[in-house]
Amino acid sequence: MNYQLTQYNTIIRLDDNANIPMDPGNTDYQDYLAWVALGNTPEPVPAPPAPTHQEITLTIQTGVQQWLDQTAQSKGYDSAMSCITYLSSSNATFAAEANSMLHWRDAVWNQCYALLAQWTANTPSPLPTVESTIALLPTANSFGWA
Repeated sequence: MNYQLTQYNTIIRLDDNANIPMDPGNTDYQDYLAWVALGNTPEPVPAPPAPTHQEITLTIQTGVQQWLDQTAQSKGYDSAMSCITYLSSSNATFAAEANSMLHWRDAVWNQCYALLAQWTANTPSPLPTVESTIALLPTANSFGWA
């Protein structure tokens, strides 16, 4: 007999692919424990599959949008979009912040989409993360966001 651990607190008996719960009252689990007591070692939990390009893209887009929104929230706006709605505000501070956010947001997404297209054509190693992508994007300060 051979066994494999799973990420779901169960064990797979590889001879017949039976899924065995880690329940002391289960006879299959008792057999597994006896097998381990004899010095046997189960196969480890299999590594998860690598994320798809679609999953990486969605994760990065979501993270970049959160970064934009958090930057707007640092000045009391609900989101980047909320900030941009003040573009024609009669309050000069709000209008200036909205203008800064609008131009920064556009530059961020232009660069982000260019990077995603580049990575789709040629997958980098290691795979990009939200943090590594944001490090390649323009900063709000360079668009007058202080």
